[in-house]
Amino acid sequence: MIALLEAIQQLKQYSTLWVTYRSTAENLKHEKFLFLSAAGPYRGLSESERLIQLAERVEERVSTENANWFRDTQ
Repeated sequence: MIALLEAIQQLKQYSTLWVTYRSTAENLKHEKFLFLSAAGPYRGLSESERLIQLAERVEERVSTENANWFRDTQ
């Protein structure tokens, strides 16, 4: 039974997908702190420009993660 479950896990690559998911989650958390402290790419921007920059950067990270998930599960 254990061998069968391990084979399914390896076939579906759940551990790889989990690592990718956690990496994306940590990157988004990092992005949040950069935004809140107006540091990095958000330095010197007005509030509305910072919000636009945040939306674009978050969407880029989430889209990349979704594309990678789709590729890895096919």
